[in-house]
Amino acid sequence: MLIALSRRIEFQLSGSDYNKSYKDLFWELLDNLNLTRFDNLEAAKDEIYLEIDDILTSWIERRYSPDGSGGIFPLKKWRNGAIIDQTEVEIWYQMMLYLGENYEI
Repeated sequence: MLIALSRRIEFQLSGSDYNKSYKDLFWELLDNLNLTRFDNLEAAKDEIYLEIDDILTSWIERRYSPDGSGGIFPLKKWRNGAIIDQTEVEIWYQMMLYLGENYEI
């Protein structure tokens, strides 16, 4: 799913001043989930595996913050009530808000 979203974001950014490949965007999404701090050797450890599993489960079950922190599309300018709770917004609309804030689309 993250690869497909990365490709869609790349398509949305095409023709803009932002020249990022879907590979770069994939890593951005992983970074938003705070997963880039792990490497293959660390992930093999049971306690790290459980932490990674918890991060991904929280994202999938939408247990992240209302501003999107802990998810793949965190918003910096989110204010309580100004923009709807991101856990209640479809992924597509989360993506569009994220792109609007970070890439001025």
